[in-house]
Amino acid sequence: MTVSQDFTSLEGEFDIKLHKTIVDYFNSYWFADLDGFYQEHYIRLEPVIPNNEISSFKESLKGYKENQGDSLEKIPIGIEGNGLLLVIENNSGIVQLEDFERDTYENIEELIRNLRLKR
Repeated sequence: MTVSQDFTSLEGEFDIKLHKTIVDYFNSYWFADLDGFYQEHYIRLEPVIPNNEISSFKESLKGYKENQGDSLEKIPIGIEGNGLLLVIENNSGIVQLEDFERDTYENIEELIRNLRLKR
């Protein structure tokens, strides 16, 4: 059974159009906990549980937007072991550590595919 989440009302509420990879992330994967190492970084991704995580994601977006001067150019999707947010550039889909533009990932799929259990 495929469960697809509709982000139309969320996009309307925040006056944004989410990058396709963000919508795909919430509609293609299903996990309560996904973490691991990518290069030298420990990464923990937002959980994806159909019909359950959109409200949590909404609260995350709300707090992030308030802290970014009412802007959502980047969308939080996880956290790095030292507390840096893992974000997706909403225009390009590129994944990066916030305020730390090196060690970027082409997209969320590349990051997930390359997560390792050990450093």
